[in-house]
Amino acid sequence: MSSDLVKELINLSEMKLSLVKEILEITEKQSECIKNNDIKELQNYIDIKQKRIDEVNKIDSIFIEKYEEFKVINKIDSIEMIDVKEYPHLKHLKETINKILLTLKEVQVIETDNNEKIKNEFDNLKLKLKNIKQGKKIVKEYDNAYKIRNMNSSIFINIKK
Repeated sequence: MSSDLVKELINLSEMKLSLVKEILEITEKQSECIKNNDIKELQNYIDIKQKRIDEVNKIDSIFIEKYEEFKVINKIDSIEMIDVKEYPHLKHLKETINKILLTLKEVQVIETDNNEKIKNEFDNLKLKLKNIKQGKKIVKEYDNAYKIRNMNSSIFINIKK
């Protein structure tokens, strides 16, 4: 029974690793979209990535359920307490989980960089909009000054009959 549970845990963790690697690839593609200012494609990748994250969450909930069951059956608090000799597959499970964690760290680094780039781009856009508004205000002031100056000047009308 425990051996079957370990196999299920391995299978779930391998499925998760595959999805996490896909999330890493998507995150790298998002970097390219940000670099190229391709908002439409970026949104597409965000949607795809969210679907993968949802799949990972489903796998995680099943994994936790199986993991808790494994702990109860073996009367342990952590999988680390199990002797790998008794369950040789545990070594593979631990390695897979380690790969998942390393891949997630890579995703986090790229994601942090992407967020910083987006923030900088947004700040630049805000500055440009502020300059445009300021430019409009200046043009309006010149326009008003011109109108006022023309109103104060005299107008000669020469009417001949």
